[in-house]
Amino acid sequence: MGKTKKKIIIASLILFIALTVLFALLLKRRVDTPQEYVDYLRTITCYSSDVNYFVINDKGQFEEKARLYYDAEKGYRLELGEDRVYFYIKDTIIVKDLKSNRSYTLKEDFDVFYKWAFLRDFVELIYTNEEVKIYSENKEGKNYLFIELYIPGGNKNIDKGILQVNTDTKAPEKLCILDFKGNIKAEIVYSNFIIEKELNAALFEH
Repeated sequence: MGKTKKKIIIASLILFIALTVLFALLLKRRVDTPQEYVDYLRTITCYSSDVNYFVINDKGQFEEKARLYYDAEKGYRLELGEDRVYFYIKDTIIVKDLKSNRSYTLKEDFDVFYKWAFLRDFVELIYTNEEVKIYSENKEGKNYLFIELYIPGGNKNIDKGILQVNTDTKAPEKLCILDFKGNIKAEIVYSNFIIEKELNAALFEH
């Protein structure tokens, strides 16, 4: 066997070993980047979650419990307390009053707050907003991704949103709403966030 051939074989073995070690290291370490988390959130097309709305004003803090359902093919459903159900359909909102068993229609811009609990609308702003900050931070031993952006609409009390995502579960945990001065005016806290394969079509009947 010639010297040149031996050198080629040795070099190939070294390269093979180096690639094997590198591959093993890559398997062990997390390779998720902030952009990958953002892209992942965008691909969630069906989910359900419990939500707590906390509104902060001069009179103190107001809390409202809700449950939401989202299916990219079927629509949006928000159960607000035990009295009302909101269905978001294109540029209108159909509200079903469970106490009176009556329904009425509102214009889309009537709701400037509750709708932000739905991930899709907030995440889509990342791709159209000129000022977006995406950063990671460890809080109380947990790793989080934060997405900070301006919310359109000209409402001084709903000027900016900061979405907090648990990078281990890849689920949203909280959305903070800030006014134009940077004060927290509301918080939307998620719990029991479940990615669903499919939701029952009956949930979206109104």
